[in-house]
Amino acid sequence: MLIFYLFLFSISNYSETTIILKTISFPLLLIYWNEFKSDILPLFLSRFLKYALLIIVYFLITVYYSVNPQFGLTKLYIMLISYIPLIALAYIVFKPDQRRDIFINLLIVLACIGSVLAIIISPFAYETAYSFSFFRWSHVVFSRFIGLAILFNLYLMLGSEKRGMGQRAGEDRVKAQRQIKEFFRVFSYHHPKRRELILNFSFIVLLLGLLFSGARGAIVCTFICIIISLLFYRSIFLEKLKIVFLIGAALILFYTFTSSSSHTRLLQTAQLALGSGESDGSLNSRVLAFEISIERWGQNPIFGLGLGGFNTFYKTDLPRKILYPHNIFLETLVELGILGTLLILTYIVSLFTALYKIKPELIILFLYALGLAMFSKDMASNPLLFSFIAIYFGFIIIESQN
Repeated sequence: MLIFYLFLFSISNYSETTIILKTISFPLLLIYWNEFKSDILPLFLSRFLKYALLIIVYFLITVYYSVNPQFGLTKLYIMLISYIPLIALAYIVFKPDQRRDIFINLLIVLACIGSVLAIIISPFAYETAYSFSFFRWSHVVFSRFIGLAILFNLYLMLGSEKRGMGQRAGEDRVKAQRQIKEFFRVFSYHHPKRRELILNFSFIVLLLGLLFSGARGAIVCTFICIIISLLFYRSIFLEKLKIVFLIGAALILFYTFTSSSSHTRLLQTAQLALGSGESDGSLNSRVLAFEISIERWGQNPIFGLGLGGFNTFYKTDLPRKILYPHNIFLETLVELGILGTLLILTYIVSLFTALYKIKPELIILFLYALGLAMFSKDMASNPLLFSFIAIYFGFIIIESQN
C-alpha cells in the first residue's frame, strides 16, 4: 500500500480525476487504525499538533492574500489528504518487523519488472503533455521509484543491513525472513550466492530502466547518491569495484542495445553541462521558471505571493503552462516568502539531525528525496521527501520507550 501511495501522491497534474483518486485513497488508512492510534496519534497530539496547526494556519493566511487563492486551497487540500496517510503508513511499514523487508524486496522486484516493460514498450514521450494510458507513462514518476529501488539494491549489495543500518536489526531480520513468503526471499541472507547474483542482475536492470526513462533530475540524483554511498560505506574495495563495473556495463548496454530518444536527451544534457550544445524546450522553460521565481519573489520577499501564486505566470511570462517552478525552495520562496522558506529549512535541518542519530546512511536517502524536490514536482507531490517524518516519529517513540 505504501508503494501505491508513493505513486499516487507523486502525480501532480491537479486534474479532477487525480484529486478524486487521492481523496478516495485517504480512508484506506483506516485498515491500520489500531497501530496508528496506539503509536503515532498520541505522539502527534502531544508534541507535533501545535507545529502542524501553525503551518496550516500560515498556509491559510497566505491563501487569503494569494494572487491565485483557488489553486492555493487545492494545493493545501492535496497536501493534507496526501501526507497524513503517507506519514502514518510509512511509519507502520518501517517499524522493525517483516513489513519493512517485504516493502524493500517488493519495490526492487516491481521496479525490475517496470524497467523491462519500459524498455519493451517505450512508453515515454518528452515532447507532448502527459496523459495516462498503459502505453504512455510519466518518465518523472517512473524514474523516481527506479532510483529509490536502485539505492535499496545498492545498500543490500554493500551489506548495509549487516554493517551500517543498526546493530539491533539482526534478530528482527532473521525472525522476519522466516515469515516472508518464498517469493520475497530472493534477497535472503540464507542463500548468499543466489542473493549476490540476483542483486547484481537487478542492479543492471534497474540502471537500464533509469537511463531509458531519460529523466535527467532522477538520473543525476541517483548517481550522486551512488557515489556518496561508495565513499561512505566501509565495504571492501572489490565490492565497490564490482559496483563500478556493473554501472559501466549498464551504460554500455544502454547505448549499444537500446534505441530511444532518451539517448539524445541525455547526450544533449551532457553537452550542455560541458558548455556546448543547445538546450531543449523543457530545460528552457525550467530555467525561465527559476528566473521568474526569483524576480517575482522580490515583489513580496517576506510573505511571498501566497500559496498557489506561481500558477499565474504562464499566462504572461512562460511559453507553456507551468503550475510551479519545479524547485521546492524557489516554490516556497516565491509563494510563502522568507517565513515559509524558514519553515522548510527548519524541517530539513531537524530531519538531518534526527537521521544522523538514528542511522547516518538514511541521510543519503533523504538527500535523494531532497534532490528530486529541487528538480521536479511541488510541495504537494514530493511524498518521498515528507515520508521521512515517519522515521523521525519512530525515533522519538523509541527514545521515549528507552
